[in-house]
Amino acid sequence: MKYLTFISLVLISVTSHSISKAIEDAYEVNKLVVEYSQSSNTGWIRPLDCAACKENTFQFTKDLTIYRNNEITTLDVFMDEYLKATHFTIFINIESSKTSKIAYLVGE
Repeated sequence: MKYLTFISLVLISVTSHSISKAIEDAYEVNKLVVEYSQSSNTGWIRPLDCAACKENTFQFTKDLTIYRNNEITTLDVFMDEYLKATHFTIFINIESSKTSKIAYLVGE
């Protein structure tokens, strides 16, 4: 009976492990170009130095989560100072290929 319980737990563990998969890709870049349209609340990010990126341009919407020096900030602040930033990490949803988060550093 002990062996049956052990085998069952192992099989359940293996099955649940194989089901989990990544939902986002993260890319680190030093420079990017950002365009945003307030009328449609959508924008595009084009990383300039990303050899690992699967696409040249990634779309985003106004509900994008943005971290400035590890603190949440607004899209307006990001648009004002992204040219001064020194390092970006962009998170891309694998299913939709849209940008879900951006983290960047300024003044460090």
